[in-house]
Amino acid sequence: MSAFLEIPQLPYTETVWENGGPVEGECVEFRLIYAGNQLVADGDATQKHVIRKALHPQLKHLWASNFLLSDMARRYGLVANRNTSGMSEDEIARMMRETFFAKVGNLYSRGNFHFVPLIEQSLCLRVSLDILFLRRDQHPLIKAGGDIDNRLKTLFDAFRVPETTAGLGGVPEDGEDPFFVLMQDDCLISEVRVNTDNLLLLPQNTAPSAKDCFLVIDVKLRPTQKTTKSWAFE
Repeated sequence: MSAFLEIPQLPYTETVWENGGPVEGECVEFRLIYAGNQLVADGDATQKHVIRKALHPQLKHLWASNFLLSDMARRYGLVANRNTSGMSEDEIARMMRETFFAKVGNLYSRGNFHFVPLIEQSLCLRVSLDILFLRRDQHPLIKAGGDIDNRLKTLFDAFRVPETTAGLGGVPEDGEDPFFVLMQDDCLISEVRVNTDNLLLLPQNTAPSAKDCFLVIDVKLRPTQKTTKSWAFE
């Protein structure tokens, strides 16, 4: 199971800016996965929270393992006049990152949760999602009218910070303060591509039920303009 939870660490690519904007083709890219039976049409708050919990440790690892994101958290967690005597450089850097996450978490506080979204509106990012959606249900994922299937709406709601405490669907557990989510609001998604196929087997080597699915979510982030933090996504 752990092999399926590993997030590939992609090489860093540098963005070249021309005429105030990034050159096409350069972006930050990473992948998230979800395997389970809670991605249903018109999912309730509890089902969305189960998906959110599956994504949280992956995003937490991304913040820790991606040098630019980790460095951004360190820089913006700086607190003037804080006593750091006797602390090692690693301890100081960890304290600064924790301070940054606490600041962001306070901005997105919902009940007992302190959410830290990777993508905020102020970052001015173009967010492209390419989703491989494996499922037993072979009915068309896209409706005749062109609307995205309601199962995807459940997924997008799980990506975001809940608007109110009514959308929490649970309480924080160990390791979930702060709680890492993909984005501040799902309206920040710029582009979505979905490829579907038959789910033959779950990672646990068990036969899937009709509600089970396995998703590989390729996330690409490209700055649309320079901001104080855009360098972390170049």
